[in-house]
Amino acid sequence: MPEEVRRNRFNRNRIAARFIAAFFSLEQFFYGLMLSEQGSAIQKVYYITSAVSFLIFLSTFLSRFFRKTKRLFILDGIELFGIFTAFSLPIVRLFFIENVLAHVPTIYTAVIYAVAVIFLLDYWQSILSYALLMCIAALVITRFRTGPYEPIVIADLTINGILACTVSCSNYYFYKRQGLFAMEIEKRNDQLKKMTEIDQLTGLFNRRKIDELFESCRIGNCKTSILFDIDDFKQINDTYGHLTGDEILIELANLVKNNIEEKGMCIRWGGEEFLIVTAKEKQFAEVLQRRISSHPFTQGIKITASFGVAHCSDYESITDLLRTLDKNLYIAKESGKNCVIG
Repeated sequence: MPEEVRRNRFNRNRIAARFIAAFFSLEQFFYGLMLSEQGSAIQKVYYITSAVSFLIFLSTFLSRFFRKTKRLFILDGIELFGIFTAFSLPIVRLFFIENVLAHVPTIYTAVIYAVAVIFLLDYWQSILSYALLMCIAALVITRFRTGPYEPIVIADLTINGILACTVSCSNYYFYKRQGLFAMEIEKRNDQLKKMTEIDQLTGLFNRRKIDELFESCRIGNCKTSILFDIDDFKQINDTYGHLTGDEILIELANLVKNNIEEKGMCIRWGGEEFLIVTAKEKQFAEVLQRRISSHPFTQGIKITASFGVAHCSDYESITDLLRTLDKNLYIAKESGKNCVIG
């Protein structure tokens, strides 16, 4: 099971254990205080059950710190602790309380089916839990407890245990399918989102990424915005053809990606225009301008680019920032191209 689905399951089991333990603790305390004879064995059992349930309730708050652990066996152990404790309570009653065997079907049916339906246990957890429950209960009834018992009690206990284990495994199976299905939907949604944000030719982001780009500027991750344009790109297309022009765009995109830092971002703004946000200073644009002009592109073609630069923190809106970048790029073009303005 994927770790994310596993941790979600642990969190659900933890919350379920918290509410059940709280209810059971209050209920058993009430039974011991109001509905049992003072000083009797049953009253002590009620109080012990209430105290143990309260400890389970408290443990659910501590166990939340293990939700993100990579050691998933720790989560398995925490889950089984609460469940084994819940199973042990009816067994304690079998051992200490007279005439309780008459109520075994009711007690165990309530416990084992509640665990099967409410909690999400892995296959091995379910089989181990119910197998141990059946063995321990049968041992207590037949070996360690004085008093008569009917074989039908053991048979009833075993049959209900097998059925509850089957229900538990089925519950887990459908949860697992649902979780994997949800993850697959989320994965496909992420893929669709990326498809809408990625320029298919260059592999760079497209204009749909502009909001995230501006957010990077606003929170201070990036200092400088750069808008640059390939000089005389139409002439390249007319001379060498559009396929060659596409190859140049792909090579240029790779050149930029290889020179930009991890937190930086490059967008194909449109046609032969590209927009960059970077944590570097304005000098990065000058370095990039020189590397483009000296790089041998496909068929040995040499290209140049004009750059408009602006400092991100100087602008309150993305519109103002883009307007300045566009203005500086226009000045660069009018100043003879292959230069940086800003």
